[in-house]
Amino acid sequence: VYRFWDTWLTDGETWHPFVLDPSTGDLADLTPGRNWWWRLPTQGDQADAYDISPDGSEISFSAWEIADQSSVPVWRIYSVSIGGGEVTCLTPESTGDASWPRYTSDGAELAYLFQREPDYYADRRRLAIIDRATDQHRVLTEGWDNSTLTVTPAGTGFVITAEKAGRTSLFHLDPEGDEPVLLTEHGTLSNPFPAPDGTILVRHQSLTQPPELGRIDPADGSLERVTHFTAGVLEDVEFGAVEEFTVEGAEGHEVQVFVVHPPEASSDSPLPLVHMIHGGPHATFGDTWHFRWNAQAFAAPGYVVAMVNFHGSTSFGDSFARSIHGRWGDQPTVDILAATDSLIERGIADPERMAITGGSYGGYLTAWMMSQTDRFRCAVAHAAVTNLGGMYATDMTYGFSRSRGAEVWEDPARVDRWSPSAHASGYNTPTLVIHGERDYRVPVTQGLELYGVLKSKGVPARLVYFPDENHWILKPQNSLVWYQEVHDWLAQWLAE
Repeated sequence: VYRFWDTWLTDGETWHPFVLDPSTGDLADLTPGRNWWWRLPTQGDQADAYDISPDGSEISFSAWEIADQSSVPVWRIYSVSIGGGEVTCLTPESTGDASWPRYTSDGAELAYLFQREPDYYADRRRLAIIDRATDQHRVLTEGWDNSTLTVTPAGTGFVITAEKAGRTSLFHLDPEGDEPVLLTEHGTLSNPFPAPDGTILVRHQSLTQPPELGRIDPADGSLERVTHFTAGVLEDVEFGAVEEFTVEGAEGHEVQVFVVHPPEASSDSPLPLVHMIHGGPHATFGDTWHFRWNAQAFAAPGYVVAMVNFHGSTSFGDSFARSIHGRWGDQPTVDILAATDSLIERGIADPERMAITGGSYGGYLTAWMMSQTDRFRCAVAHAAVTNLGGMYATDMTYGFSRSRGAEVWEDPARVDRWSPSAHASGYNTPTLVIHGERDYRVPVTQGLELYGVLKSKGVPARLVYFPDENHWILKPQNSLVWYQEVHDWLAQWLAE
């Protein structure tokens, strides 16, 4: 690994924990000479980085020590005295990524989350505890078929969040009990914090509510909203109704679908349908507020927006997530078309005005379906994987062969079987191609190749290129441009 996400790792820059003496301003490096990749929680996805023991004597943190460019990145839990000294690796060398270190209130144990497979990013995250006196590890959720996202000590047990059926819900785990017990499910819950009165403060969001602080009563699972930061902003905004249903997808399996209807939608006639296809593929489009792919924003012009949690999605068990390895375009295509047919049969979707959109793996599936069917009037492919054989330029070459099904030097035909570019003869759908130059996860050449093939074939296409963005479009002004480009493209091709 020589670069990661949007950063080159060859410039010698590292991240170290320091202790600041506020009286003198002196800084002390706790891990001198170590080549770490880790960052403090300046962003939500780094909130699992570290914890300090209750007595203030020790810090435990999750980091990847970069040995060489050929090594698989594995985050482990390390500890070091606040006064400096020897750095100790607390997690076994045999595990995959370990994260979210959390001390119990007495400091006697350290809880953490870990994966068993170093080269599979979506492997289930198990909850384990370390006895700090004996260094004995005990796994508490090995047999639980859900991936634990966060852990917070609470009394003699733990409050955890985990994905389940398209939602991130709150659970309680007794270390001496069996499986975690569901406390409540209200959209998407995260960052739980047990309050002194026995309630649990959480960050709450849904398809109809941006993130706000809420309070859960464990006795009955009720949710009370605590903050109203977005109330004034959304005072005059009307949201579309949200519907959840299932269809029979590939292999006869039940597949979950979320639908957001446009505001003031009339049931008298079918409406244009826009599929929002999630990335990953091991992820989910659930009952959550998404700033980069906001279903309400997509539905606002008058579209029915469908989000299918197809085979490969998380929150439906490990085997469901792994089922698409080596055949990325197979069952998900069946699942999305099944949802499409259901919406048409119910008179909700207009079969003559439909679009497919997606980013990352969602962009891949958009490109794949473009190569297989002409049912959709237009497409939006953001950061799309279009040439599986060309993905050796990604920052995540490790483990990608399980997605491709093979290495190109071993079985190129199998790689091409599910590679959209190998089926480019089927590209006929007008497509908006979007990519960021600093995207090292899906290199920009993947998007440029798709755009080049479409233009060479005479298929209507537009390229929107962000030289200062990575896999995600994050800068506010760029985000406005992104949404405007997407809306303009859909309006152009879905008009009556």
